[in-house]
Amino acid sequence: MGASQVTNKVLKQIASTKLKVYVVWLPILRKDKEEKVVKAVTFVNDARAKHYWDADKFLAKEFSEVLQFQDNKPAWDIYLVYGQTAKWEEKAPKPDFWMHKLDEIPKDNFLDPKKLSQEIVKRLSTN
Repeated sequence: MGASQVTNKVLKQIASTKLKVYVVWLPILRKDKEEKVVKAVTFVNDARAKHYWDADKFLAKEFSEVLQFQDNKPAWDIYLVYGQTAKWEEKAPKPDFWMHKLDEIPKDNFLDPKKLSQEIVKRLSTN
């Protein structure tokens, strides 16, 4: 499931304008380059989405620590859900809920669009 499928199966199913979406693109694979982000942005075609390029993989390292990935593997292809009360200070806060699409991470929270949507809607309705 690629970014466009997440857009279709998750974002398009949630109409709330309270939803904020932050998409961070970073160079994990050799072919990942900043100039390719212009095309990649079209895969998450949602007015609520803001796109960023993280050339130094700062957030991949930060979330590797926050999510307690073994061997400090970079955190990428992850989907983080925060309630409206989340506070971003010196370090990123632990998400209320998260899923991933990584082979080397346990599959218990492997991306399930229906479950991800439910978790997002739950937080939108309680805030």
